[in-house]
Amino acid sequence: MRCSSLSRVARGAVCASVVLISTHVHAQREALTDFFDRGPLHPAWTFRAPHGGRYEFRNGWVHITAPGDRFVNPHEDYIAPMLLIEPPADEAFSFETRLDWIVHETGGYAGLVAIRKDLSTRMLLQYRSRPWGMAQLEWWDGLDGEGCCVAAVLSDREDIWLRAEMIGRGAAFFPKFSYKQGGEDDPWTSATNPGGRAWFLPNGITPRFVPGEYWIGLFVEGGLGPDSETQVAFDYFHSPELRPLSVDLAGASALVWASLKAP
Repeated sequence: MRCSSLSRVARGAVCASVVLISTHVHAQREALTDFFDRGPLHPAWTFRAPHGGRYEFRNGWVHITAPGDRFVNPHEDYIAPMLLIEPPADEAFSFETRLDWIVHETGGYAGLVAIRKDLSTRMLLQYRSRPWGMAQLEWWDGLDGEGCCVAAVLSDREDIWLRAEMIGRGAAFFPKFSYKQGGEDDPWTSATNPGGRAWFLPNGITPRFVPGEYWIGLFVEGGLGPDSETQVAFDYFHSPELRPLSVDLAGASALVWASLKAP
């Protein structure tokens, strides 16, 4: 029904409702992405940096700085700074980001992380730009388990898009990973399937990613040496399946993740 076919009073009421519904749908869709346009950080996030590190908002990016010798390892010593959020409850979901190296030190990595809250199981899709570009998939399962990683050598560009897909649970858990470096509109390159760079998941790994017991998010590892410092900027964090935050139509920008931005 077109608004122009109604009486003035009815037309005003119906048109207002249409605008509110449209705004609500748009806000819910945009609530699935944090564009890091401005602070403060939404309380849905947890910035975990027990052994040093900081973050700041700058020019529409969130910059995370890590001291040297800080890593995402399964033990409590020298943990790298991480920006974490509760994952969707779906058995299949994805999350992605774009990152850009600002200050790079040898041995530093940054990217996407899924990690149990007891730190016993972690999964990293990470990238370094120097001394040569390398994207790396790294696993660790069990506090005393063995780590395993596979890598693909890429160009030495400072920026990269990374994406992880979490599919299934328990023995049926099979994640997929992708990356791209050309531009936002370029297709994703599969990191796990034939046709892309052949990354094969290590045998004997049984991830235990159970809803409520782990986080997903962003991380930055420090370079080698206690005096080094690494800084990486993240453009956005997106998960299509993440539950939208509640939206107040009178002040939506204060309640969604950062600020609403047209797709």
